[in-house]
Amino acid sequence: MDTGSLFEHLRRFDTPTIANALEIARGQRIITGFTRQTLIAALPQLPPVVGFARTVTIRSATPYDPAVRRKNQLAYYEYLAQPQQPTIAVVQDIDSQPGIGKLCISPACATEAIRVEGKTARTPCSRPT
Repeated sequence: MDTGSLFEHLRRFDTPTIANALEIARGQRIITGFTRQTLIAALPQLPPVVGFARTVTIRSATPYDPAVRRKNQLAYYEYLAQPQQPTIAVVQDIDSQPGIGKLCISPACATEAIRVEGKTARTPCSRPT
């Protein structure tokens, strides 16, 4: 089955249904580190989204060199832009208390970050909150 046909078939189901079915079939939790609860569709009125998962782990509680951070962010944006599309960003916060940091994954941020590589620039995601 080609990818397009497979994606069309998978669009008949929401993500929680697929994830919960995989856990039942495997007999164990497979989403450890992403959630502690059974998945539910937050907005069931919206159609399912199917794409290629592009995973990343983030940690924000421990400071590190801004140049290294920038290099890592640009590498992830390039990973998101790989030819197999559509892309779904999957971000796992590995801090002991998740939720401290953020990673901008919107197309506008990624495009702006890549466009100004090597220069200091304010992207939509670097605005103070």
